[in-house]
Amino acid sequence: MGDFGWVIVGVLGLWIGTEVAVRAGAEIGRRLGLSEMFLGLTVFAIGTDLSELLVAIEGATRLRGGAEASGIVVGNALGSVLAQGAMVLGVITLFDRSVPTASVAAERDPLWDASAWLAAVALLGIAAIDGEISRIEGAALCVAYLAYLGILIRMSHAVEKLRAKSSPIRFLLPIGAVVVGLVVVAFSADLAVEHGLGLATRYELDPTAIGLFGIGVGTSLPELAVSIGAAARGRPALSLGNVIGSNTFDLLVPMGAGALIHPLTVERNSLYFDLPAITILAIYFAFRLATRGHLDTRDALGLFGFYVTFALFRLGTFVG
Repeated sequence: MGDFGWVIVGVLGLWIGTEVAVRAGAEIGRRLGLSEMFLGLTVFAIGTDLSELLVAIEGATRLRGGAEASGIVVGNALGSVLAQGAMVLGVITLFDRSVPTASVAAERDPLWDASAWLAAVALLGIAAIDGEISRIEGAALCVAYLAYLGILIRMSHAVEKLRAKSSPIRFLLPIGAVVVGLVVVAFSADLAVEHGLGLATRYELDPTAIGLFGIGVGTSLPELAVSIGAAARGRPALSLGNVIGSNTFDLLVPMGAGALIHPLTVERNSLYFDLPAITILAIYFAFRLATRGHLDTRDALGLFGFYVTFALFRLGTFVG
C-alpha cells in the first residue's frame, strides 16, 4: 500500500479511535449529571480533538529528528478549525434551522463561548506573528486553554458533582474504552504523519497543504459525526458546544503542545490567509449571536460558500 493509502488508513483510524474515546467520555459525563453544553465544550471537544493533538505531538517529535513537519502540524490544526467553523457549523445549522436555539441559551450564554473562540484566535496570532511559535509561547497557549477549561469546570460545578458520586466502579468500563480509543488514535496519528510526509517528499507537495486540506479535514470528521448525531437527535447544546469547544482547543493546544516539544515554523501564507479566515468566521459567528441570537439556513449556505471559496483560493496559492 502506498503513502496515500496509508494516510487514508491513518485518518480512518483517527476517526474510529476518537469516536470510541469521545463516546465513552460522554458516558462518564452523563453519569456525573453534567449539562450537554458543558459536555460539548469539554468532553466531546477534547475527545474529538485527540487526533489533532496526537498529530501535533507526532509531527513535533519528527521535527526533533530533522523532518520538516511544521507545515503538517500547523496546517492540521488550522485546517480543522476552518472545516469545523464553516462546514460543520453549517451542517448543524441546516439540521437545526436555528442555532443556537432557546434550549441552548437556557443552559449558558453561547456568546461567551464564541468570545473565547475569538480570544484563542488572537492569542495564536500574537504567538505566531514572527513566523515561529517558541516553547515559551507554546506553554502560554496551553496555559490559556487550561485557564479556560478551569473556568468552565468551575461554572458547571463539575468537581462537586464528581465528589457526590460514591461508586467509582461505575466508571471503569467507560474509562477503559477511553484508553483503547487513545491507543488507536496514537497509532493512527503516527501513520498519518509519516505517510503524509512521504507524500510531500515524493510529489514535492507543500506539507502545509497536506495538513490543511488532507489531514486537517480528515481529523474534523469526528466533530462532524458527533455534531450531526447530536443535532439529529434534537440536542443542539451538545452539537454547538462541540464545535465551539473544538475550535478553541485546536487553536491553543495542538500547536502549543507541539511547540513545547520543538518550536514550530508558521508560514507567511498561514498568517496572511488562514488565520484571517478563521478570524472572519469567529467574528461572524459572534456578531450573529449578538444581533440575532442564532444562525439560520442562509448563514449555513454562506458558511459553505465561504469555505469552498477559501479552499479554492488557498489551493491556488500552493499551485502558484
